[in-house]
Amino acid sequence: MRLLSSLAAALTLASCAPTSPEAGPTAPSPSPAADPTTLTEATPPPGPVKPLITIRNMSNRDIMVGVRGPEIQMISIPKRAKRTISLPPGNYKWAATAEKTETQVGSKSFAPGQQYVWDFKLD
Repeated sequence: MRLLSSLAAALTLASCAPTSPEAGPTAPSPSPAADPTTLTEATPPPGPVKPLITIRNMSNRDIMVGVRGPEIQMISIPKRAKRTISLPPGNYKWAATAEKTETQVGSKSFAPGQQYVWDFKLD
């Protein structure tokens, strides 16, 4: 009888206990370093968007265009074709040449986030 009373008391206490999810693996509690609210480093702002430059060869010859500035590139463009490139914004010196033509030179500035169409005719 005493065993039955103990069992009844245990069942009564168990039914009053707060319920918890079924037993199983539990996720570890996050460490303070993993909590994003405690991060002290700021995310750097995104850099300037590179300008998009479409170079069109209006010539009857294949041409080479070289640019030098914040970045250096050599771009080959077949006759009557076009190429699209992106460069870091800034000031550039350029040279363009084709077989049996004089080399043309100049300078050009490209602003961040802009689109350009750059035509060459070296006949």
